[in-house]
Amino acid sequence: MPEIIAVVNIFLTLILAAYAIFHDDIRSRCTRPILTVSIQPAFPDCMMIPWGGENMGIVPVFYLRLRIENTGKRKAENVQIRVTHIETKQPNGDYEIRHEFPSMNLRWSMRPIQPNSDEYCPFAYVIKPSDRHSAYMKETQALEDKTWEQVDPNKTILSLDVDRLWFKPHLLPVGLHRFHIRLSSDDTKPQRKIIEVNLSGEWYDDEEAMRGSGATVRLIEESSKPKMDL
Repeated sequence: MPEIIAVVNIFLTLILAAYAIFHDDIRSRCTRPILTVSIQPAFPDCMMIPWGGENMGIVPVFYLRLRIENTGKRKAENVQIRVTHIETKQPNGDYEIRHEFPSMNLRWSMRPIQPNSDEYCPFAYVIKPSDRHSAYMKETQALEDKTWEQVDPNKTILSLDVDRLWFKPHLLPVGLHRFHIRLSSDDTKPQRKIIEVNLSGEWYDDEEAMRGSGATVRLIEESSKPKMDL
């Protein structure tokens, strides 16, 4: 019996020691933030937003917005979404990386999200072609216009809402584009997703028509980690 009591005491001592060592880590894991990202081709993820500035009147802009939700028990700090690379579908059906686009954060990044709440992150937008030449964002000092060979300038273009715009890598022409994104924050494991946007080139003043035919969007799958840090 004394031997059994001694073994039990040793066992209890080890449990208490382990608890003392790993208590904070276990508590942190149980209370850490839990982030999810989603987007649906419906209001309010995809919607018209009035947009204007000093050098332009108020014009309608069609916005695509990511919903970031924190279902954990602690505030998520420094939440950021990075577009690691973009692929565009080619006429032969293959997807080709747009090498002129560097890996960039969305302009919304580095935000906190409270537990059991969500935030909308502006992802991309479309401006009516006739308004695009005068569209000017004071805070970014960037004209929202660009031309491509064999692309009709009267067609819409897609503008990513990223934090660096000066040489216009964020502007994309008509086509089917796949945006590989990485969602991360303090105390969460990075998640990789793909946002697919099919830009038809047509502008519709009707919001529902823009969602269905102008710029359709979907979250298609989890993205695999690229072989190199793009």
